[in-house]
Formats: sequence, C-alpha cells, structure tokens
Amino acid sequence: MYPITPEAVYTAIACTAILVFGFYEYRRREQVHQLRMALLRRGELPPDPGRAAPVSRLVATVLVTLAYAGALGILVRLAAQAAPRYARSVLGVLLALLPPLVVLVLIIIRDFRRLTRARREAP
Repeated sequence: MYPITPEAVYTAIACTAILVFGFYEYRRREQVHQLRMALLRRGELPPDPGRAAPVSRLVATVLVTLAYAGALGILVRLAAQAAPRYARSVLGVLLALLPPLVVLVLIIIRDFRRLTRARREAP
C-alpha cells in the first residue's frame, strides 16, 4: 500500500477543486444557454453580455503570468537544490514550460499598448 503523503493530499484537493469548479461552471453555462435558446424561440434577441473591460483582462493576464512565473521560479529553485543528474530533468521540464511564459508576456505587452492607445484616442 502506498503511504499518504502531504503532496498526495494537496494534489487530490487541487484535482477535486478543479473538478468541482468545472462542474459548476458547466452547469452555469448550460443554464445561460437554455435561457438564450428560450429567448430565441420566442423571437427575442438575447442580451449581449459583452466582454470584460480591457483593464480587468489585462490585470487577470498579469496575475496569471505572475503565478506561472512563480511556478517556474520554484522549478528553478528545485533544480538548484537537486543533484546534478536530477537537475537536468527539472531544467528540461523548465525549458519545455518556458514558451508559454514568453507568450503571456507578449500578450501583456500587446494588451497594454492597446489600452494606452485607446485611452489616448478617447476624447
């Protein structure tokens, strides 16, 4: 029998939280879809929920990028503490996970430029 370690408990809690969130998000979207379909059957156009405000999208992207960079920082710390033969494996994983961080940074730069340009053009 495998021992129950704190890491296994944390992983189980995280997986359970993701599944519960996914279940409730699916139900919420299903209800919104049913409402929209009911309005369309009656010949009414459903209201357009629109998109999130650009500032909130930018803040959310920055927070996700910081969390992702923090996780990669933990990997760097683990690689520094590990024996050289294990450090190579951790660094390999780190290099595989680095491109999404670059993409996130580029998205932040693009959104920030769009936001500043829109504010300059606004009356």
